[in-house]
Amino acid sequence: MPSEKIPSIYFTIFLVLMLSPSSFFVQSLHGQVKQPPFINVHINPPFKKVLLNDPLLMQISGAKIIRLKSGKTMIVGVASTNIANKSVDQRVAADRILRVKADREIIQLTGEVQIAVEEIIDDKTVIVIKDGKETAQLVERYREIIKATITQKTKSLPFVGRWYSADGDRLFYAVGAIIDEQK
Repeated sequence: MPSEKIPSIYFTIFLVLMLSPSSFFVQSLHGQVKQPPFINVHINPPFKKVLLNDPLLMQISGAKIIRLKSGKTMIVGVASTNIANKSVDQRVAADRILRVKADREIIQLTGEVQIAVEEIIDDKTVIVIKDGKETAQLVERYREIIKATITQKTKSLPFVGRWYSADGDRLFYAVGAIIDEQK
């Protein structure tokens, strides 16, 4: 079997795992699968058992790092949005938006964050001549714009699943991967 290059996101995730304190990890739960407060749950194996065991993993948006019993690490990015009507067009649009948001959750954890600060100083001088007298007024306005840009040079992680809140008003979407740190 030819050696395969590890994609950059997997390597970055591996570094995050190795350098992060253990409080960042969510330990997988053991026991039987409980029925979470969700409907229309479609989750790909092997993510299904882990996510269904802990409804908070499914309910709270963000990136999750989960150590499995096998020694592998599961990373999952979850995003959600409210669904006003359940038309096909809105669900398709929501899927596209949530895909980007779920990817962003993982990139925020593993990507390079660049912060740019832009300082703008506007000077304005007004000279008024009245009755032969000159008066000057100097107005200075200072603005600071801070922008954070997150970059990651990788493809999106694979689709993990989608589900709705119990009342059907909130759609959840997840992407993720399983990493074998021993390789």
